[in-house]
Amino acid sequence: MSKLGELPSFVQDRIATWDKLKDLKSKETKEGKEITITLPDGTEKKGESWKTTPHMIASDISKGLARAVLVAEVNGQMWDLHRVLEEDCSLSLLKFDDEK
Repeated sequence: MSKLGELPSFVQDRIATWDKLKDLKSKETKEGKEITITLPDGTEKKGESWKTTPHMIASDISKGLARAVLVAEVNGQMWDLHRVLEEDCSLSLLKFDDEK
């Protein structure tokens, strides 16, 4: 930093902490593997962990379903449509008029 001179120690500490956290997170980055997504009717869809989303599954079934669905239920938990699936799971795609 030629114009500013040496960075203050607290800034250097923050940069060092950031670099450590970044390295740790990059080591934790999940590699995708093939997963099985089971729908309520028993149909099984294939996907890739850390890549496939409930919205992608809905789009594969029907573009109309993808437009109508509001939220997903993954293994009994409410799940954002664009949150990636992490492992084999059961998936329900819920529309506005569903009871849940």
